Amino acid sequence: MKAMNMQVKEIALPLAVNAATSEPYQGQNQAILLKAFMTGRFKKNEWVTLAEAQKLGAFIGDREGVALFKGVSQGEQEATCLPCYRRFTVFNIEQCRFAA
Repeated sequence: MKAMNMQVKEIALPLAVNAATSEPYQGQNQAILLKAFMTGRFKKNEWVTLAEAQKLGAFIGDREGVALFKGVSQGEQEATCLPCYRRFTVFNIEQCRFAA
């Protein structure tokens, strides 16, 4: 059997980052936001929570957000319990409307 000569093309995808802190999202949240970004609806892969948008002096024009998950500490029981996650919603920075 003859070996196939295939070229693999690398595609650079922007990491999803928090627009308020410039920190990249981690784990499954990175995958969730990359999927939302790749739909082609947004040009920037930058996201904020509603509270972060308000701190930046913006309001959300389009209330369709993306649900993410964050681990929640359970104190002393943390080592013996199943992980707990808190759901929160983020919005793309392009959904934010800033006052003029």
